[in-house]
Amino acid sequence: MEPLRRLCGTAAALMIDNIDTDQIVPGKTLLRIDKTGYEKALFSNWRFLSDGREDPAFVLNRAPFRSAMVLVTGQNFGCGSSRAGALLPIRLADDAVKEIAAEIEASHHGITVDLEVCAVVTALGRRFTFTVPRLEREALLAGQDRIAVTLARNAIIEAFQDRDRLKRPWIYQTNQHEGRDS
Repeated sequence: MEPLRRLCGTAAALMIDNIDTDQIVPGKTLLRIDKTGYEKALFSNWRFLSDGREDPAFVLNRAPFRSAMVLVTGQNFGCGSSRAGALLPIRLADDAVKEIAAEIEASHHGITVDLEVCAVVTALGRRFTFTVPRLEREALLAGQDRIAVTLARNAIIEAFQDRDRLKRPWIYQTNQHEGRDS
């Protein structure tokens, strides 16, 4: 995974509240083994008409938003199940979100999300600060996924297990009769 420090690019405004994970990536599209091709699933219930053609009214089907790297949305984006682990939602005050969305819709200019200083900067120079949980921020800045973060703490985990094994040895007992019927 590449470190994520600053993301500069096109932003699209999708000012709808309560966009749940089934709208972001419908569950039916996750029943596959491949790890590629998910871009076609993104908002597929909204992006495509019943005959399979793209809906020209949907923001991500229109230039320049087709290549958007940032999505500005209403409140409670990503609610629902936990399939949204790849998202980095940034929460800003409602007024700030509305200002950013209005600028995007009027100018079609890009936006910068700076994770190092925790700020969103619009093309017109407006700056809005945000917070991200410390561990999540550090992992993204270092280019580590959750597995890499866990592996980096292996010594701490093993030290805890050693201490815990002394306190609660019954938890660490293995079944001497594995493979036999009880």
